[in-house]
Amino acid sequence: MEFQTLGIPCKHAIAAAGAAEMPTDSLFSAAYYGETWTLGFTGKIYPVPSVGGGEIGSTFRGELMPPLCKRPPGRPKKVRILSRGEYKKPKKSGKRCSRCHREVHNKASCKNPI
Repeated sequence: MEFQTLGIPCKHAIAAAGAAEMPTDSLFSAAYYGETWTLGFTGKIYPVPSVGGGEIGSTFRGELMPPLCKRPPGRPKKVRILSRGEYKKPKKSGKRCSRCHREVHNKASCKNPI
């Protein structure tokens, strides 16, 4: 479902299009074409007016400081939170025999003939 969310084909689709001598730029979503980008910026872009009639922060009279917060104790997490459009790769099993190249066992417990 990566293509449906991003509009960019995967590497397998690009390779298949290259083998079929099909232009790869036709596989991308229309949102990524240069004409679409230029049409998006042709009109004027106005700032959003403030809601409520006053300027933002006009009622505050003190010095603006960052919020008081501390770092949590312990080591930071190694796994980061994925952003929208990123997906985890499936994990491969760790054991693979170096003699017969089959999975689930290793060279020491291999019972296949050489």
